[in-house]
Amino acid sequence: MPSSVRLRVFFLFAAGYFVSYLFRGVNLGFAPLITHDLGLSATDLGLLTSLYFIGFAVAQIPVGVLLDHFGPRRVTAGMLLFAAAGIWIFGATHGLGGLMVGRLLIGVGVSVCLSPAFKASAQHFALARLPLVNGFTMAVGGLGDVVVGSPLASLLHVATWRQVCVGLGAFTLVVAAAIVVFAPRKAETGAHHRANIVTQFKGT
Repeated sequence: MPSSVRLRVFFLFAAGYFVSYLFRGVNLGFAPLITHDLGLSATDLGLLTSLYFIGFAVAQIPVGVLLDHFGPRRVTAGMLLFAAAGIWIFGATHGLGGLMVGRLLIGVGVSVCLSPAFKASAQHFALARLPLVNGFTMAVGGLGDVVVGSPLASLLHVATWRQVCVGLGAFTLVVAAAIVVFAPRKAETGAHHRANIVTQFKGT
């Protein structure tokens, strides 16, 4: 397999994991601003943070089944649409309920970002290289934590948190579209792909 294809796989799915880390930490950067604008309490902020992880956890089993059935390219791109919708709802709302829905959707949407990256790497890289490739994927994801620190704080000096939400949603759509268009369509094999998806859910 050409090295260009392998590099494409790495960068595309690592970008998806980077998005996951962005959304994981961005709530902390927004906290002082949304507290001021919407009058939230510390308890409200804790609830919003927890909803991300609740959505993330609840989605694991169904997303795993979908991943086996449809493959990393389609599942990652499709689930990122939920994350984009979530951050747009989060940025457009003026009440705690809308913020809660947004954070929950974000958690669901990015719940898929790491496991498809590992699966795509396993499909395209030699077994001996997987520890290195997976390590680099996690390192790229970790850069998302860096971005939601000082860079986000600097950005919020020139843009509102609502505008940043719009930008994050657009960036998420760009990553999803790039995965759909440029990620190779690796043929899936195995019994779980021949089985009906309902049968797969019953077997979980």
